[in-house]
Amino acid sequence: MNDAANTKSRAPKSVTAKRRDIEALMRERLSALEPGRSLDPTELARALAGPDEKVWRLLMGPIRDAAIRLTEAGEATILRKGKMADPAAFKGVYRIGRPESADAIDAAT
Repeated sequence: MNDAANTKSRAPKSVTAKRRDIEALMRERLSALEPGRSLDPTELARALAGPDEKVWRLLMGPIRDAAIRLTEAGEATILRKGKMADPAAFKGVYRIGRPESADAIDAAT
């Protein structure tokens, strides 16, 4: 087997959140956000995997992928330093906002 095929199976079963579970939680949390607020991706990871950092960190990649998918579908916005980021090219620390938060950021600038 190649390494790419093994990569997805390395996470312990207790941590393997399904793509739909991650997206459902992200949508739920986004809909509950107050205007002007955004989500910290680590908050989502801890909600899915619990408080053990070694465990929830394993979900950060799948959460990033879900944020990209929802942003591309128009259901979320990826924010870097409070500004909209290109979902195909952003790097580093980010937050996830509702799509209308992009309009509020544009209006504030």
